Amino acid sequence: MSTAPAAEQTLYDEQVSIARESAVPLIAYIAVSSAVYSVVDAFYFDSDGLYFFTAFLVWGLGYVLLVKLMQASARYAEGPMGGIGGYFALGLVASIAIGVGLVVLIIPGLYLLMRWLPAYARYYAKADGVTEVLAWSWRETEERQMPLALALMGPIGLYCVTFGIIFWQEFAMEHWSDTAIYASIVALNLLASIAVAWMQLLGVAAYRVIELCNAEPVDVFE
Repeated sequence: MSTAPAAEQTLYDEQVSIARESAVPLIAYIAVSSAVYSVVDAFYFDSDGLYFFTAFLVWGLGYVLLVKLMQASARYAEGPMGGIGGYFALGLVASIAIGVGLVVLIIPGLYLLMRWLPAYARYYAKADGVTEVLAWSWRETEERQMPLALALMGPIGLYCVTFGIIFWQEFAMEHWSDTAIYASIVALNLLASIAVAWMQLLGVAAYRVIELCNAEPVDVFE
């Protein structure tokens, strides 16, 4: 008998449970991330240096969000084990590989994204090296690809909407009022921030489901 439907339901339930426990950090991340990017897009779009700083800042906020999600979902006293330096290194390696996959044929990049979703949570909990974390995630998601693929359709769908907004801006912006332009910028960055937070939430939920299925103990601090 296939266990896919049960796995899907478990993953969904885990996401809902973690989201309820960490609603404030999720909302705060989405609000700050979208606001910062909206200001830069609206008033400083020609500043490459500011975009780099903004991306660096939001990446750091992503680590804070990961910590809050992991704390909200912990079934034992846990960590943190993995620090922000390794989080950046893991994100850099994964982003390059996923980016190349997206540029080449799109599907390979999305596939890598799916298979590495729990890697950040694993890094936080165990502080393994980058290659060890990615290898663990690849191995543990082998039999859970369908539930992960279905769950990933939500945030990926939001990303598709943002690309639609960008495409629309390129062809229609010259006919818009300033208010419409700013509204589209805010909408674009809000949806993108929700998608990023959702994937972070999904990654933590996937890790917790794997942890529960494997009955793998986590580090306990007395």
